Amino acid sequence: MINNLYKKFRRFGLALLACGLLNPDEDALAQSKKEEISPAKFSLDVNSKYLLRGVPLSDMFVLQPSLTLTKGGITSSVFGVIDPNGKDANEADILVDYTKALNNRLNLSVGYSYINFPDIGEKTQEVYSGLSFQNVRLKPSIFLYRDLDYLTGTYIEASVANNFKLGKINLEEKLILAYNHNYFIDNSGFSHINASLSLPLKICNGAVLSGKVSYLKALNHYHIKDLGKDLNDKLVYGLGINLEL
Repeated sequence: MINNLYKKFRRFGLALLACGLLNPDEDALAQSKKEEISPAKFSLDVNSKYLLRGVPLSDMFVLQPSLTLTKGGITSSVFGVIDPNGKDANEADILVDYTKALNNRLNLSVGYSYINFPDIGEKTQEVYSGLSFQNVRLKPSIFLYRDLDYLTGTYIEASVANNFKLGKINLEEKLILAYNHNYFIDNSGFSHINASLSLPLKICNGAVLSGKVSYLKALNHYHIKDLGKDLNDKLVYGLGINLEL
């Protein structure tokens, strides 16, 4: 089953690689060389729903704080979900990522996540790896996530993203295609497409306020284990603030 999963994504992944290699964004490359990465960042998002890998863990609004520390190619993060609605969506995660630039366009990433669901008394661990392009048009990427404990499933996500201007307004758009193999479900297949649009507004140096809206289109209405519901179309909107510390 896993071999079939890889084969289905192989052509799409090769198309993403070709897109990245053949369409360099020279403006983005020049800009990235001028920018310095802040070693510490804090963010707080307020979202109308909480989706994990496309799975709706809460259909009501949640708070999502995170703290990220970067040193060299290693990034450590603490991420949380605060559910004030009593819908058992509280979550606390620890993540470690190592990203290495293979050249000035292509990055290789590997990582580990420890995920705690305190409301249901479950914990799990996850490893992942992926390729992502920077400083190229559409910024294609493909990542594979493997849960090792509670879910014991595999999730693959391929995406493209773009920054553009609408008049004087800067906008960011992203399109995701996802494949799910037993991750919260008892089936395998392309699970959903997700399209998102965000509007980042720089408040001052080191502070950005962002509005975001995304729409998830379910490609298969798989039954979600332990939640008593099926994977369905979802509209999510939210507001967030990002601070460089």
